[in-house]
Amino acid sequence: MARHPQLAEKLDLLYLLQLNPKIANDSALARELSVARQTVSRWRVGTSTSRGNSIPIRQIRRVADVFTIEPEWLSLTFDE
Repeated sequence: MARHPQLAEKLDLLYLLQLNPKIANDSALARELSVARQTVSRWRVGTSTSRGNSIPIRQIRRVADVFTIEPEWLSLTFDE
């Protein structure tokens, strides 16, 4: 099971809601976190060696802080 189900959709929603007006896409989020844009893409959709839908534990708090949300929100499905 994915650690952060529906992560791509959640990030798209966060961008759309403009909880942080500076962050409107993966590139802006990557810049804010000082990581490569491909890193955010890998979290969303995965690669041949990773499933996606998962943000590394050391980055979860930073992502949540960027959008001023609780990190636990990223672990919930939309149904929850």
